[in-house]
Amino acid sequence: MKSYLNLFRWPGLLYCVLIVFLSGSISHANQPVAPTVQAGSELRSLSGHGENFEVILKFSSFKPGSDVFLTAYVLNSATNEPILGATLSGSLSSGSESLPVVFTETPQTLPGAYAGKVTVLSDKPYSWLFDVSLGEKSDLVAIDGFKAGEDSGATPRPAPLEPRKTGYEIKLTPAEIIALIAAFVVLQVAILFFARKRFTFGASEKDPR
Repeated sequence: MKSYLNLFRWPGLLYCVLIVFLSGSISHANQPVAPTVQAGSELRSLSGHGENFEVILKFSSFKPGSDVFLTAYVLNSATNEPILGATLSGSLSSGSESLPVVFTETPQTLPGAYAGKVTVLSDKPYSWLFDVSLGEKSDLVAIDGFKAGEDSGATPRPAPLEPRKTGYEIKLTPAEIIALIAAFVVLQVAILFFARKRFTFGASEKDPR
């Protein structure tokens, strides 16, 4: 019986070795793809801070004469926590030219976000002066470098995630497939051979001559 088990074990071991060898061609296809960062993105960011508040101004690159949609994030200068319920107004100036801009809080976007819009007719550099007030606290925050068509201060946007696959992706060459089938056939033949041999041996013991 022990000899029979030893002989039966070899086809199984051969099949397992082939499976391990071919497993190098099996790769997990459900790995998440890390997002990449695209250079030359249009999203720009400028910031400035006062004694009590910090203002981060975000906007897309623009051309002279176009409407520029602005998002100003107001934070606590000491803790960096978003400021809710503040009164925010801005003044965009260049030389003797000054343009007031109204900002409205948009809590549905992000806490501490305030939206505004301005039309810039020239490509010369502008400066912002924000007036921030909340309760008894108030601040004047200056931001320079607001200019049409510049990518300085640009904040890269992450590229969209590539589609993910689920399950496993199996890559086998024709030779590997043939080897796998051959190993399976050898195993089946061995099982049938030893099963038949055992059956014949048992029958001969029951019918002695």
